[in-house]
Amino acid sequence: MIAKKVVLKGEVQGIGFRSWIARRARAMGLRGYVENVGKDVVIVVDNNEETLIEAAKGYEYASVREVLVTTVEVEELPPFTVKFNNFEVSTDDWLERL
Repeated sequence: MIAKKVVLKGEVQGIGFRSWIARRARAMGLRGYVENVGKDVVIVVDNNEETLIEAAKGYEYASVREVLVTTVEVEELPPFTVKFNNFEVSTDDWLERL
């Protein structure tokens, strides 16, 4: 599977953002995961990352406390040996194993 790594930089932690991203991704039928890495939020998704990025940028309207996405970096990842069955909030850094 080809996947994309999306790094969202800015004020993106401590506000339920990862759980919201996971719920939104599941509703969109996406597979992958979201996690905090340092001060950033990293999303690994199997397809349609553009729609998920736009949803993430619009989170400020759904939150009590605003999200400020200042930078978005997208990188294509090598084919995965792990197949995602759904979309999860991860506490395990899968990217270090690539």
